[in-house]
Amino acid sequence: PKIFFILNQQADPDPSKHIESIHVLLDKLGEDSNLIDSNGKTISDLIEVSDKNFIVLPAAFNSTELNKPAAKLFDSKVTKLCPTPNFANQCAKLRMNIITTLTEMP
Repeated sequence: PKIFFILNQQADPDPSKHIESIHVLLDKLGEDSNLIDSNGKTISDLIEVSDKNFIVLPAAFNSTELNKPAAKLFDSKVTKLCPTPNFANQCAKLRMNIITTLTEMP
């Protein structure tokens, strides 16, 4: 089976910016894979793990403080959350990756 790893709420959703940390994690998984199976199978024999399985998602919302007169009626600061379109687009790509993976399974 294929496993997807989600790097959520990243300031920079460009996967190439995270490739070094992804490779560190993959190397660590490779080192620890001997703990998975005493029959000599590695983690890559059991599941599909590669840097292509890492999906980087940006923050779902941007926040801004409201300084309008109506916001000053409250004792605390009023924050407005707005959905980011990039998050929705990346989630749609992730959904398509999952669907494609499921349809390719034997």
